Amino acid sequence: MAWLVAQRHGHASVLNRLCTHDAFHAGEISQLLGRHGLPPIDLWARQPPTSAAVARRGQDGSCQRV
Repeated sequence: MAWLVAQRHGHASVLNRLCTHDAFHAGEISQLLGRHGLPPIDLWARQPPTSAAVARRGQDGSCQRV
């Protein structure tokens, strides 16, 4: 039963698989949205920071302990 052999995967390999898997499903969702006249989703769009995140940051952009 050669298919029962355990495989080891490095961190980079797992992260690459995760990103490609998410991108694949995002493409599927975007196609469905497009069929209904809606804009596609963008997994890598930057969201504006929340007010809580801004309050935790100093003037120089460094994080401060709360």
